Amino acid sequence: MAGWLEKAAREYRGRLILAGACWFLVAALFSVIGGMVAYTALWGETTTARVAKCDYETQQEGRSPDLVCTGTWLTEAGRPKSGFIEGVDHGDVGRDVEVRLGPGGDAYAGSLTDHPIGFAPLLLVLTVVFYVWAWRRVRRAGRIDPVFAQAAGTDATSNVRVISGGDHTDEGR
Repeated sequence: MAGWLEKAAREYRGRLILAGACWFLVAALFSVIGGMVAYTALWGETTTARVAKCDYETQQEGRSPDLVCTGTWLTEAGRPKSGFIEGVDHGDVGRDVEVRLGPGGDAYAGSLTDHPIGFAPLLLVLTVVFYVWAWRRVRRAGRIDPVFAQAAGTDATSNVRVISGGDHTDEGR
């Protein structure tokens, strides 16, 4: 008998395909954002930035305010830039900190583990692995073992196998 996954796949095939496509799109979006964070933390251009100020910014009522820090730095080409610096706090105001510059133009002073979104590309990989596993399992469940296949026009009792050797007892015979 097929398991719950195989039954659900046969009964709700269209809905599962739509749900899978939506999940894949969400995972892909988070993977792009997470990929940018991971790229910045691991391979972004390294420079030194001076933290100018840090303020709390409330974006939604009822939500705790976010700490937003700004500062200035020089790019590899020697041009001065200013913008947001992530991974610093009030104690870093007025100090020079080592940062990495990302594709978005902001500076990042933390490590990859400071932002869980940096691991989102792993979510996309795991999603693909799960869907391939589920697809193969459902496909395999649709096949019938030829040993137990019933020929057309035969009685269902003809599929019974008789094993000779006498009575079987609890002693393992």
